[in-house]
Amino acid sequence: MPEGWCSSLFPVYIEYARVAVLLSCLTLAGYRDVKSREVSDRLWIVMGLAGGVLLLLGDSSAGLLALLTDALVVFFVLEHFVTWEDYLQSGENLPLVIEVGIYIMVVAFVTYGYLDHSGIVTSQVLAIVATVIISRALFEARLLYGGADAKALMASAVVLPLLAAPFPFLVTSPGYVQSTLLSIMPLPITMLIDGAILTLFIPLGIFAYNLRRGYHEFPEAFFLYEIPTEELPRKFVWLRKPLPEGDEDVETAEDDRELRKSEARRLKDLGIDRVYVTPQLPMVAALAAGAVLAVLVGNVLFLLM
Repeated sequence: MPEGWCSSLFPVYIEYARVAVLLSCLTLAGYRDVKSREVSDRLWIVMGLAGGVLLLLGDSSAGLLALLTDALVVFFVLEHFVTWEDYLQSGENLPLVIEVGIYIMVVAFVTYGYLDHSGIVTSQVLAIVATVIISRALFEARLLYGGADAKALMASAVVLPLLAAPFPFLVTSPGYVQSTLLSIMPLPITMLIDGAILTLFIPLGIFAYNLRRGYHEFPEAFFLYEIPTEELPRKFVWLRKPLPEGDEDVETAEDDRELRKSEARRLKDLGIDRVYVTPQLPMVAALAAGAVLAVLVGNVLFLLM
């Protein structure tokens, strides 16, 4: 074998290991999301730690400061999977102050390192930090409804921040523009776009289901379908017709299940035997499918355009 073959193949093996970790962890998370609409933070911690090890291995020849920077951004991601209130035994103010302080410290350090052109802030580091900020912003804006959705994006950023050669596997054209786009756009954002495109097929499925049952009100037939009231507690759905009583927010899948149970009892007491609902989308499962698409074909939205 030629001299240096091992060192030349090492980065490729790291990329394949990253893809393997990404897809296996997201597949497990997607399965749990479909089954229970809850994903344990332990999975995100394991995923983040595995991604951190691979990130450090990939940058093992970059120098101590670069490795410390990598470790910093890995910590930046992992701290989102820790419930600070449980450890600090305090109210809301102190955990919030700590988290805001971490954000300021990391963003300031990464910005300074990037502008300093010292080389310790790589494009991967920028992609990880950008993903955390975007994910947190989408969650706070309620565009990502569940905390698991944002955590999935953050953990994925550590495992595979950017999609580089030899990926994507199947589609390499339109070559230069697609590869340039993937080299600057964080992979989790590509995953989110691809997963969101897949969810556009759900209204079509609901519409086909309703057509077979003779319900074709527009546009409700694309989003609502009818179920017996007694099935409400067993389905991952939002009650739409009639609307639920009150405006109670739920934080966990168990809270949501209890709310659906109470609504089912109330409606049965009113003599309402059938209700119209809209499905609760398992977004982590959509992100898992989006990750597969991202690795195989890149940015689907760009390809469609």
